[in-house]
Amino acid sequence: MNKKLLISILIIILILFSGCTLKIDEYIVTIDSVHAKLHQGYYYTYSAQATLNSGEIREILIVTGEYDTHFINNIRGTSEFNVTLYEDSIISSNGILQTTVNRNRPRPKNSTNNIYITPTITNLGFKLLEAHGGNGQKTGGETRTENEFILKPNSKYVLRIVSESANNDISYNIGYYLEQEN
Repeated sequence: MNKKLLISILIIILILFSGCTLKIDEYIVTIDSVHAKLHQGYYYTYSAQATLNSGEIREILIVTGEYDTHFINNIRGTSEFNVTLYEDSIISSNGILQTTVNRNRPRPKNSTNNIYITPTITNLGFKLLEAHGGNGQKTGGETRTENEFILKPNSKYVLRIVSESANNDISYNIGYYLEQEN
């Protein structure tokens, strides 16, 4: 007898004797690993808006907790701006703690990361990314492989936005999920 046929018959017998029903018309639904993190309660977001003048800087401090952080940002401006991400920043004062939101609203879990604005920076650290945007364009985005960084645990990162014109409406969204055991 064919090995695959024998295995199929054994599975059907097990299903029949276990009291379960087998419905042929149903199908398996799968989701990608990032979407799964959202369902598990480990995907967070921070969003804000600021109107910056020419040369004005908005600095966002990201302090990671005990887990790897899969980080992606999406920044838009009505005029030109530059964005830089730094790693291992040296900070003398964290600044103002911001609220991050767990995207799984029915079963939210607390993040081990913290986000601050207006930190006091002693040394920006190592430059990981530099990008330019503006006039309705954005930096960052939804394409994970091109825009995602996996941030080290227990580290400090600075995301710096510099406006190149007056009355520049900048909106920024930081999305991240934690790589941890369930």
